[in-house]
Amino acid sequence: MIVASGGLVIGNDVMMGPEVMIFTQNHEIPPVDKKIIEGEIITKKVVINDDVWIGARVIILPGAVIGKGTVIAAGAVVPGKIYPDNVILGGNPARVIKYRNAFNNQ
Repeated sequence: MIVASGGLVIGNDVMMGPEVMIFTQNHEIPPVDKKIIEGEIITKKVVINDDVWIGARVIILPGAVIGKGTVIAAGAVVPGKIYPDNVILGGNPARVIKYRNAFNNQ
């Protein structure tokens, strides 16, 4: 599922596993004196740079910028942050697990 009303850029050579979800909008939670449905829609662009591998059932949230050469582990939830190039992300919330250049030293 891709919801791209906030803008979405997908680079070259990006691989996606099954059931990946990408969201570029969210719904504000308003104060208690307003109905939830009255909260504003907030949009933020998602950028997925070149040569990225997105594992199965990854959720990418508004504002995320995925660096070039990144691998995102299956099931990760990627919040709206800027992530460096050539890393392995995983977890909920996603964090850098390893730098891909570490594989060159093995």
